[in-house]
Amino acid sequence: FRSLHLIVEQEIKRCISEGKDYCQIRVDSSMDAESLVVFGLTPEITRYGLYCMDDFRNFRGHGNTNCKIYRVDSSTRACDRGNIELTGYQNSFGKACCIRKATRNAIVYLAEGGVDSYICYADAHPVGKADLFVCGNTAMIEDFDVIPEVRRKGYGTALLRYMSELAFRGRVETVLLVTDMDDTAKDMYIKLGFT
Repeated sequence: FRSLHLIVEQEIKRCISEGKDYCQIRVDSSMDAESLVVFGLTPEITRYGLYCMDDFRNFRGHGNTNCKIYRVDSSTRACDRGNIELTGYQNSFGKACCIRKATRNAIVYLAEGGVDSYICYADAHPVGKADLFVCGNTAMIEDFDVIPEVRRKGYGTALLRYMSELAFRGRVETVLLVTDMDDTAKDMYIKLGFT
């Protein structure tokens, strides 16, 4: 753990020197937060997992059929996506951090190729988002979120169904869904047919 501590310490120092008020480090490990305390700071640990679907016919559920789903293809849609991010995460990460992330992400979403991001709208209001990466015969859905006020109303199911169907129509053989293993939505993923 000593070498990892040194790497974390160097990364924190670099972020501080650049004026950043956050630092994100990803490691493939089962370490606990207490073992990574650096400078008296206990990190927030997120454990990610993968859910898989190999055939769209396994998708169970339609979700809310009164919503509209669009790809982020304009600065207005990128702004809507950023607002979803703010609604869900500004209490955890701070408004400034969420705005910086949304600004950086908008550049990626509006560029040709790479990541496609989708937004679910209910009555013209953005209520959910997710990103779709496609590489060869595999697709990955990541950064899926529905704003707290409208959870459990079928918008998330509709968004995941739309993106999965889109991926399988594009000759993808497997759709992977990346999730925080402490997230309560994982029960929903299993109910929809992901394993």
